[in-house]
Amino acid sequence: MTPATAVVGAHAPPSWPLTVAVTLGRDFEIQRGPNLKVLLDGAITAKLGQDTRVSGQIRLVRGKLDVQGKSFEITAGTATFVG
Repeated sequence: MTPATAVVGAHAPPSWPLTVAVTLGRDFEIQRGPNLKVLLDGAITAKLGQDTRVSGQIRLVRGKLDVQGKSFEITAGTATFVG
């Protein structure tokens, strides 16, 4: 008898480059326990390949951050990706 060989869950490799687009809704919220709560919106696109590139913008609409007993109100912020 010869041993049998089986390939389970084999898939073709993804086509490169791969593009992933993410759009945050108007009420996208990140919360981590009682210490962090922020409301975000925006959109980014990531192109994955030999070189990874990210473009777009995420806006921090408002939020609250507590650090070592001190509370900070976040009124606005922007992260811009130009890759």
